[in-house]
Amino acid sequence: MPPGKEYPQSPIAKVCRAKYNWVAQTDGGRFTRDPSKMLPILQVAGGGGKWTCDVCGKTLGLEGNCSEQLFIFRAFLRKEHLQSLEGRCLDPFVAYISFKCGRGLLGQLSEYMRFREEVFSLTTKHSDLDEARQQLEDALKHYNREDQQFLVDELERLAGVGPGGAPKTVEMDSVERLVPGAHPAVLLRTPEDVFRAMARTLAPRVGARLLAAATISQLQEEGSEVTGYLHSVKSSLDAGGPLPQAPLRWPLAQVEGTIQAALRAMNGQGERPQLRVELACSWDAKMKAFGPKKADLTLRLGYLQARQALHAFVPGARLQREDAAQLQQRLDAVSGELQPVAAGGLASSLPGMNLRPAPRLMGRAESLGYGWHSSDWAQRLKVAALYVYPIKSCRGHSMGKATVTKWGLEDDRIYMVVDEKNEMVTQRQHPRMALIHPDLPTKNGITLRVADGSLAALHVFLDMKSAPKNVKVWDDWVQAVDQGNAAAEWLSTVLQVPKLRLVRISATAQRATDPSYGLGETAFSDGFPVLVSSTASVALVARKVLRAGGPQIGIDRFRPNIHVDGCKAFEEDEMKALVLSSSDSSLRLPLVKPCSRCTIPGIDPSTGTRTKQTGGALTEMLRRHRAAGGLKEQARLHKDFFSQAKRQEDVYFGQNALCEFQGTDRFEITVGDMALVEW
Repeated sequence: MPPGKEYPQSPIAKVCRAKYNWVAQTDGGRFTRDPSKMLPILQVAGGGGKWTCDVCGKTLGLEGNCSEQLFIFRAFLRKEHLQSLEGRCLDPFVAYISFKCGRGLLGQLSEYMRFREEVFSLTTKHSDLDEARQQLEDALKHYNREDQQFLVDELERLAGVGPGGAPKTVEMDSVERLVPGAHPAVLLRTPEDVFRAMARTLAPRVGARLLAAATISQLQEEGSEVTGYLHSVKSSLDAGGPLPQAPLRWPLAQVEGTIQAALRAMNGQGERPQLRVELACSWDAKMKAFGPKKADLTLRLGYLQARQALHAFVPGARLQREDAAQLQQRLDAVSGELQPVAAGGLASSLPGMNLRPAPRLMGRAESLGYGWHSSDWAQRLKVAALYVYPIKSCRGHSMGKATVTKWGLEDDRIYMVVDEKNEMVTQRQHPRMALIHPDLPTKNGITLRVADGSLAALHVFLDMKSAPKNVKVWDDWVQAVDQGNAAAEWLSTVLQVPKLRLVRISATAQRATDPSYGLGETAFSDGFPVLVSSTASVALVARKVLRAGGPQIGIDRFRPNIHVDGCKAFEEDEMKALVLSSSDSSLRLPLVKPCSRCTIPGIDPSTGTRTKQTGGALTEMLRRHRAAGGLKEQARLHKDFFSQAKRQEDVYFGQNALCEFQGTDRFEITVGDMALVEW
């Protein structure tokens, strides 16, 4: 039975389809109306449900059906069916549709709108005007009379001429004359906002909506007030609505401010590509310039002071494909940033409203059958990296695969350095521990090395036969076996601290996690067997630290075990669990407690030093954006946790996880595995 019959009120239901515009997922997680740009999804091994088309209900692989490949489709209400601006966003319903049926869905769009999109793509994707002209001439030869008239009308509209276009004025001519070059510049006749005007040159990788979202996020991060036209842009994007048209009269000062904010969002901290904008204003003797002098691309815009209107020039040079992809990723990252919202702000007056532009992107997904269609549709994250730290508070190893046990990743934090009181020693007291880089443990023992080469490596033979002793990890006393005098002398020499000892956790030791967060065990970690972080969160923190004048930082500052990719920055704060499955077993990682951070992230792991230069900007960033006092305003899953009075000054990064096994007591994870998110 097709899902349209099972879910009669869903967008895919036959009686509802015509109310929606349908789009298919394409490169970069975006959506398109062009069937030639749809990207098929891959059937993931071990995934549940049937591999079926949601329109015809036929199953993949049966002779004569249409479902040789499936594509992800989303829908948004057509304009005439909108009740309010808030309805102008992608419906949460996810459809899996074959190519043949998908073309039919896309065909329900207005033919004229599809034609306009194709013409715009044709006229903007080529920097070679002769090639574009040849393609247009070929199209005219093959189109029927109706399509030929559509093409002519659309080209006239884009150029601003013809019955619907504005006549060229003397003021426009004066603006065109300001632009240097052997070939005369052509100013388009239709007024536009800054974002659409820039996107004419940056398309197809960077669209006006993405640029607008990144600019709004940039202004919010800087603490600048969003007023005028930008306020209407922010309000519309927050509600999932379209990008508003430019004001009828747009003062030059506001235009220049918008251009400068957009450039700050695009140019970042100086990484390629760098963009520059030249603004030709009527009544001025020369062009205004914004951005670096040595730029990879210069965008030219025109401003008519009599009309107070901004116009774009016909695009000339374009970014190289690689540079355009980097710019797209940079803007995606900026527009996806999340920040704590002050109490009493917009978030508190409109519960649940996202202060960032409503997302138009969708996470990785696979068809799980007809039942998987709801507002809380699943999301899958990719395991991007795995890390094991054999000795607590020393350097770790990046792993291609790892086995998870009840204590977390195998060999993780099974050794620990203790002082003469048998209490743990960490980088908090001795930052030089960041330079100790032990080999992965073997059945014979572990080899100690120091990164700066100040002392020869030492192999410590494994001793599990000596009598265990109690050592202290925070408030817990745990049984461990001392690993001998040679290791003790080596550690004391490297750290220049007397009476240090190296211990290994006893095979029979039992150290329970805090029962208020669930039942589990761990070795010498701070409190939980696994620490989870995301690439988006690390990238956001690194970018903010750079902007504050701090050093380049990486994931090694935060020392996670499982590093995932595919979610927005700090979206892991709202996840209940991650689930990894094989053919006969599974591992569930409940994300039970946000991880509070101490001073260790402020230590430079390459030098083993902690100074204002190595950690000042990072510490300040975490205090401003990741303190519980601010997080409690936007948190949902952990709102009560962040609201506790004793935590208001603590900062948090990453999520502590427990290990729940089904069908096994050990589970192997490989980089690239897909984890199902439980929300």
